[in-house]
Parts: sequence; structure tokens; C-alpha cells
Amino acid sequence: FPYPTLFRSGYFRDTIDINRGLQLIGAVRYDRFDMSALDMNLNIRRSRLDNLISPAAAVIVKPRDELSIYGAYSISYLPSTGDQFSALNDGTLVLQPQKFENKEAGLKWNINPKLLFQTAIYQLDRTNQPVPVPGAPPGSGLAFPNGASIIRGFEASLNGYVTDYWQAQLGYAYTDARVAKDLTLAAPG
Repeated sequence: FPYPTLFRSGYFRDTIDINRGLQLIGAVRYDRFDMSALDMNLNIRRSRLDNLISPAAAVIVKPRDELSIYGAYSISYLPSTGDQFSALNDGTLVLQPQKFENKEAGLKWNINPKLLFQTAIYQLDRTNQPVPVPGAPPGSGLAFPNGASIIRGFEASLNGYVTDYWQAQLGYAYTDARVAKDLTLAAPG
């Protein structure tokens, strides 16, 4: 293929033990999305380059050896082409990458050596979502870069061994996803 799509990433993470019961984690990720595609129907080559930096941080508190309480924050990105990285068209060329901002808090408790309880609450804010332009030609990819959504949730699981050879897991998850901003909803009418 004469026009490859190349992805390069670098990641740095460090964990600092402040004392026996407190850890700080910091991380940064660099992504380079160098995308190219050839529209065979029109013989047009399109390309886009995004250099993105995604930070992450967490605090872990261990009041007891078998109990961890944590809080985490991170930012990540998705190129304007979405998860179909070769979908470059006139619309996706002008859109900035979608941004994901995640906040999470939770706990892990080893009730005994064969039984683990985990729970977490989270909020994921997704911005710069493409909102299709009403009446745009099909396949054009024309979109407003102004959509946003908020995803909030809760999850809990209990994982353990019933016998030495039988492991069981019980879990529950609740997700509430809502559109926070959509230009098609803001149209007068």
C-alpha cells in the first residue's frame, strides 16, 4: 500500500511510595497518529498528523495490607477518523481528535486470601464528538466537532474460590450515558 498509516507511542509511568500506606502514580503517554489514505474512486490522497499527549495520575491509600482505596484521573484521545483509522475524508480531515477525560474512585479488599471484593465509581467526559451535518452527502464525513457525552457508572465484583479448583465471580455494573451537547438539538424550531 503506497500510503501507510503509522502510529507511534511512548509511555512513561512512575510509582512513588510515600510510605507504607500511600502511593502516588504519575504517567504520560505520547501518541503520533500519522494517517494517510488514497481514495481510489477519486484518486485523491488525504493525510493527517496528530501529536497528542495524555496525562494520568492516581493516589492509592492502603490503611491496611488487605485494603486499597484509590482515586485516578486520566485523559486520552481518539483520532478524528474514529476507530476506523483509514476513514480519512474531507470531513474527518478538519476535525480535531475526540477527547476522553476519566475520573474514577474505588476500593479493593482482600477479604481473605481466596476472596476479593472490588468496587468503583467513575465519570467519563467525552468531548469533540463529531455530530453529522444534516443534509450532508452520504459518506462525506461532514460533521460539526461539537458533540459531547457524559458517562457515569458504578461497578462491584466479588471474586473467589469455592474450592481449590472452582473459581466464581459475582458482579454488578450500572452505566448512565447521556448526550451533554449535540448541535442538532440546539437548532431553533
